[in-house]
Amino acid sequence: MFEPRENRSVERSCWLFQRLLVIYPRVHREEYGAAILQLFRDQCRDAWGRARTRGLIGFWIHAFADLLKTSVLEHLSNLNRNKSMLKYFRPQFTPFPVFFRIFGSVFLLVLLASVIFTFISPETYRSKTEILVKYALAEDTAAAMRLPDHSIIQVQVAAIQSHATLNKVSQALNLPTVWGKKYNGGQPMTESEVESMILSKLEIAPVRNSDIIVISAYSDSPEEAAHLANKVAEAYRQIRGESVTIVDVAVADPRPIRPNKPLNTVLGAMMGVVAGLLVGVTGAGLIAAAKKHRNVSAALNS
Repeated sequence: MFEPRENRSVERSCWLFQRLLVIYPRVHREEYGAAILQLFRDQCRDAWGRARTRGLIGFWIHAFADLLKTSVLEHLSNLNRNKSMLKYFRPQFTPFPVFFRIFGSVFLLVLLASVIFTFISPETYRSKTEILVKYALAEDTAAAMRLPDHSIIQVQVAAIQSHATLNKVSQALNLPTVWGKKYNGGQPMTESEVESMILSKLEIAPVRNSDIIVISAYSDSPEEAAHLANKVAEAYRQIRGESVTIVDVAVADPRPIRPNKPLNTVLGAMMGVVAGLLVGVTGAGLIAAAKKHRNVSAALNS
């Protein structure tokens, strides 16, 4: 039996936000950092409670935008206090410096957004078990004579996903109650709802040129994935008897298959480069054109 695994998305969000606070001025961070982080934690929990991952992503969009805005205001406030802000408002809008500033800003924003979404996305784990199907029964032998090999295998795959098998799995793992607590606000789920959810978490695939069928189960918990794959195989073995042999038992793999953090980071960097180039070239060109227009207007007026 297994219980719903405690969600870690809020913890990962708080961990990441705490490190993003470095963009605030040091004095502001030391004075208000703890209070800002606590407020973020409370609002993060509320967002997760309202709509889970979707709510958390929506909250992150607003929180990140607010973080950028307030950090810029704080830095400007510090510059004003030091009476050195005026020099920051006399930029020489030459194309290359402007391009690199825009490119760097866009690149960092896109990369940071991809990292944030990767870290707060729920992790998915996979476990698999393998069964060997023998056509020893009379009806199997008759079917084998009438159907091509791939059709026989598809019949077995369909039988694994049938109501008879899924109902045994549901009862063995007490899924109406367990998943009712996890997905249905504490209310027991119906058998049809449970069976639909089991199917959404399963992937049944025959091994080519063999009588072995691989049963893969996906979940946000490695233990749940392993339990589910093993119970499906065991339930089908109970129905078919000696014609089915479990040749490989699923084990809980602590490594998630999604999200792929290294891949997502690389893709985020690549998208950041492309977006930075497009926005940087466009922005620098527009600024250069605007400066040229002002110079021409000033020359004509003089």
